[in-house]
Order: sequence, then structure tokens, then C-alpha cells
Amino acid sequence: MFDFSLVNIIAHFVYAPFVVIIHEYGHAIFVKLFGGKINYICLGAGDMLFRYKVFRIRAIGWWYTGRINYEFENEINTTKKILISLGGPAINIVSATLVWIVGNVEWADWYRGFIVVSYLMAIFSLIPHKVREDGLESDGLQIINLIKNSVRK
Repeated sequence: MFDFSLVNIIAHFVYAPFVVIIHEYGHAIFVKLFGGKINYICLGAGDMLFRYKVFRIRAIGWWYTGRINYEFENEINTTKKILISLGGPAINIVSATLVWIVGNVEWADWYRGFIVVSYLMAIFSLIPHKVREDGLESDGLQIINLIKNSVRK
């Protein structure tokens, strides 16, 4: 029923947080590209476990959820906001595809988990929903709300 092999344990506790960090830095790339300031990038929710400069780890869900907090001096347009929301899933797809293309097949058992988790993260983050731990919106829900709000104006 459950496969508790070493690779699967590593995938859960190493690949998943690593993929979340990559995802959040995908958002950060676009924030910086559009002139924004990164306040923090965080794994998890709840009480603070670890903090170093702009990187934080919180107690609940640190192995599968993350967020980025940023600000802009001036208001940015809806298209840029949508691109920021798409940055996380896009970098997950790009990084997984690059690993898949350049990976040595002899090591595939070790990196296959990264590829699968990256693609799943990209897909799941685009499904419109609220994150259970803190009520934050998924990238997909943010995009839908941005589009709805821009149509109403």
C-alpha cells in the first residue's frame, strides 16, 4: 500500500520543500524584474522556526507550502501581477524539464522524484483554492481574482 523506500522519504522531506523554494523564487524573479522589493520568502505557516535574512521556515506545513511577501513602491498593472503569480508554476515546469533533459539516466531514481513533485506543484498551484493552514490563495485563485477585478473596472 505505502512505499517507504529511502527515495520516497527523501522525496517527501527534501524534494518537496526544495521544489516549494524554487516555486517561491519563481515569483521573486518577476517581482524583482518589475522593480519590487522582497520582504520575505517563507516555507510553512504558524510559529517561526528559522529565519535568515529574507528566508523563513514556519512550524506547520514547511515541507509542502510556501509564500512570498513583496511590495512595490507604485501600483503595478494587472498583467504584471498575473505574471508574478505565474512565475512560481513556470519555474517549477522549467526546472523539472531541465533536470529531465540533462539528467543522467543512471541517477534517474534519485531525481525522478524532483521532476514529479515539480510538475505536481505547478499543476496544484494553478488549481483555484485557498490554502488550509492560513487561508492564502493559490496562484490560480489569485489569477482568477485579478482577471475578475480587472474586468469589473
